[in-house]
Amino acid sequence: MIELQVDDEDEIQYSRLIMGLFEKTAQIGASLETWIDPAEGARLFLDDARSPHYTVSGYAIGQLTVATGCIASLKQMTVRETEDTVNMIVSPFGAYAVVRNALDAAATAL
Repeated sequence: MIELQVDDEDEIQYSRLIMGLFEKTAQIGASLETWIDPAEGARLFLDDARSPHYTVSGYAIGQLTVATGCIASLKQMTVRETEDTVNMIVSPFGAYAVVRNALDAAATAL
């Protein structure tokens, strides 16, 4: 594989923003379990009370878990980190399917 040094400042900036998105998504994914029990009196709590056997909050958390998992998979597909470098490599098609699934799951959760 040929590795090229990137000197385009815009590309470097956007790559850093993407890496920030990966980090933020990992933080959200790690905190999802703390959100599964809505506060008493909250609208989501009332929704759960109407459907005790298949809670709305549980379904939403499941969808958000799928979304964050897809973003984690995207990072695994595209980022190669060493002690000294971060390389981002995107194939023409694979990433789109993962991103589309993440967006679908997040929209379903909303």
